[in-house]
Amino acid sequence: MTLKKLRATIVNPSGLDAGLRDDVCDQCHLQPSVALFGVRAFGRPDYSYRPGQPLNQYLVQMDIVERGKPKSERFEINHHPYRLRQSRCFQESSGAMSCLTCHDPHRKVPEPERAAHYRTACLGCHSKQSLSSGHAKTVPDVAASDCTRCHMQKRRTQDIVELLATDHLIRRRPGGHELVARLDEADPDIDDVVLIEPEAAPASDLPDAYRASGALRATGGAHQTAADTLQEILRSHSVHTEPYADLTRSQLMLRDYEGAAKSAAELLERDPDNVVAKTWSGIAGIGLGEIERAETILSETIESHPAHAEAHYNLALVLISGDRHAEARERLLEAMTLRSGFARAWYYLGRVHHRLEQSKDAIEAYKRALAIDPTHTRSYLELGEVLAAQGKQAEALRFYEHGARVALQPKPIKAALAKLSSD
Repeated sequence: MTLKKLRATIVNPSGLDAGLRDDVCDQCHLQPSVALFGVRAFGRPDYSYRPGQPLNQYLVQMDIVERGKPKSERFEINHHPYRLRQSRCFQESSGAMSCLTCHDPHRKVPEPERAAHYRTACLGCHSKQSLSSGHAKTVPDVAASDCTRCHMQKRRTQDIVELLATDHLIRRRPGGHELVARLDEADPDIDDVVLIEPEAAPASDLPDAYRASGALRATGGAHQTAADTLQEILRSHSVHTEPYADLTRSQLMLRDYEGAAKSAAELLERDPDNVVAKTWSGIAGIGLGEIERAETILSETIESHPAHAEAHYNLALVLISGDRHAEARERLLEAMTLRSGFARAWYYLGRVHHRLEQSKDAIEAYKRALAIDPTHTRSYLELGEVLAAQGKQAEALRFYEHGARVALQPKPIKAALAKLSSD
């Protein structure tokens, strides 16, 4: 390929209309909430978006409704385009305004030049008279030549609470000290999930399917209402595989093993070689107490996909349930050969070694699990138990004390700490 032809394959955003130009940036930078990424359009492969295409045909952008916090007050670190879109300046520009209107996002304007640089950008739309009127009366201590100091203030981001960042919501009137007040670290309390552009989403007759999939992904599947909604939609609509995967994962999280078995079967009808669906089918079998069936499914999955760590891990759980600990150890070791950072596998390896009376190996496996995931409650509990049985009370206490501070479920660790301390 000649250099000329090679260059012709590269899309220069400056040659696109305003909407398609912004889409190139928005694929990464329009992130309404760190808690919820957009859902890729059902049936679109990963990374299949190309500059010059409408982004909403690839990515269905989601927004959240946060309980107790209106949209105008939600502010996160990656909110530059999101907040700019809420500005009256942007909304009344009929698509003419973008990030490039004010600055080159990839070149930082030197500090001494900023006030003049951004004032010049504001004068591209506003007259000097409109910018100057009223400033001396309303804000006498701020020069009218420094637009962004009042209208695009720095404020504290709610997802990285130690940081102040420029708010790209162009305010008519400046905020006060509340914008920079200290915030406690907290996950957003999501009340609802909405589509930013529901009328432009692919398969616009299924907006609730996208909303439900987005909610399930944001909550790790633990959202009963979203699962019920998606299940009802899929009863009457035949769609691509992705929502079946979201539903199956959620049903497993919610311990609806019968539902998960059916959803996994539906997924396998559409994608017979889907190794994840095969593994989920095996997990559902474990939950239903169909141990022999689960072992058969997972063994067949390993035979056809020997490099799938989850299948080895879940087969180990089946073997553990049948007290076949030596066989389970081999499956766990294989899973960790394939994925060394598999914390749950290290935890179960510790349990297997403990049952096989291999205390030294059990201790090392539990420690490895905690090195990967310092919040894993059961690893602290069982490590402390093994250490105490070995006469290593001081080391057991040290792990209990640490776990009581950082584990996801500190209460049982505190109880174990109190009991060991009183012995």
